[in-house]
Amino acid sequence: MALSLSEIRDLIGPVDEATAAEVLRIGANRAEIIEAMAWINADEAQANAGRKPASGLAAAVIDILLAEDEDEDGPGDAGPSDFV
Repeated sequence: MALSLSEIRDLIGPVDEATAAEVLRIGANRAEIIEAMAWINADEAQANAGRKPASGLAAAVIDILLAEDEDEDGPGDAGPSDFV
């Protein structure tokens, strides 16, 4: 069953409607979004725990969310995504 925009925002936090809609459009499920958020929020810890890098839709969610962060940062501004 597809997630709603509200459910996606509950999982990834406050994002603009376009970003949430893009995650919805690719069809990522709850587990894939949770995996993506784990990598975004603690990539070093995930790697140190021996987890293989996110792939498939989880990786696509990461790409969408990091692109959204880059758009907010603007050119030349360092933000959290610059260190993931």
